[in-house]
Amino acid sequence: MIRRLRRDRRGVAAVEFALVAVPMLMLILGTLEFGRWLWIMQALQATAAEGARCMAVLNPACTGKGGGYDAASTQTHVRTVAGSWGVALPTSGIVLNRPASITPSSGAIGNLSQVTVTYTFQSVVTGLIPALGGNKTVTAQAYVPNWQ
Repeated sequence: MIRRLRRDRRGVAAVEFALVAVPMLMLILGTLEFGRWLWIMQALQATAAEGARCMAVLNPACTGKGGGYDAASTQTHVRTVAGSWGVALPTSGIVLNRPASITPSSGAIGNLSQVTVTYTFQSVVTGLIPALGGNKTVTAQAYVPNWQ
């Protein structure tokens, strides 16, 4: 009976599939999540650059009723741009800095508009396999010289 059991080859494919399926699934899911992370990084960088440019040139999307720089309008514009990339950026994740003027004694390099966006990347894989870690914070910055 033992000799017959050793020669029996039925079920070998199922055992081989069970051994290969888990690493293959992890490789595929890891590749997809890495692609999503790169997408978020690119989206945040493009959003920060567009927000800084909007502030620097006083684009109507970033100005108030008087035609001057308006932080609330700029935040709304940055959130809209992020939304067009499919990223739901919270208002708390947007930091704007547009100096009114630069004095020579301040030591600043130039009159730059700065936008910093921060987003928490939530991976689907960590929900399935908690040992892989938690959510990661992604940050992007952009600087543009003020034109006006």
